[in-house]
Amino acid sequence: MEEEKKVCTKLRSLRRARGLSIHELAEKIGEDYQKVGRIERGKRALTLDCFVKLARALQAPVDTLLDEKDSDQAQMGGQALTDIVNMVEDYDIEGDKKGEFISKLYQLALKFSPESQGQFLASFFEGLNAYLATASNNSPHVV
Repeated sequence: MEEEKKVCTKLRSLRRARGLSIHELAEKIGEDYQKVGRIERGKRALTLDCFVKLARALQAPVDTLLDEKDSDQAQMGGQALTDIVNMVEDYDIEGDKKGEFISKLYQLALKFSPESQGQFLASFFEGLNAYLATASNNSPHVV
C-alpha cells in the first residue's frame, strides 16, 4: 500500500506540474473528477487500466511513475514539457501532429538529466529553425 501511495503522490505532482486541474485530467481520461481526486489522495485503489490512462494523459512514461526517484525529478520533467509546449506554439503544426510532436520531443528530453534538458531543447529548436528556413525558402515555423 505504501508503494501505491508514492505513485499517487507522483501522479498529483505531475498533474500540477503540467498545470492541469483534477477536472481537466479526469476529462482527459474519461473518469469522474472525484475518482481522480480520491486516487491522488490514496483513498481509492489505482487499477492498472486507470494507471495507464493517467500516465498517457500526463505524458509520463509508466516506469517514471514507478521508480524510486523523488517527485522533484518528475517536476523537472514537467518543466521540460511546459517548455516544449511553449516552444511548439510558434510552429504551424496540424492538430493531432502537434500533440504527437510534443510527446515525442518530451520523450527525447527525458533521456537527458533535468539540468541538461533546457540546453537540449534550445539546441533542438535552433536546429529545427535553421532547417525549416532552408527547406521552405526562408519560411520558418511551418512543419
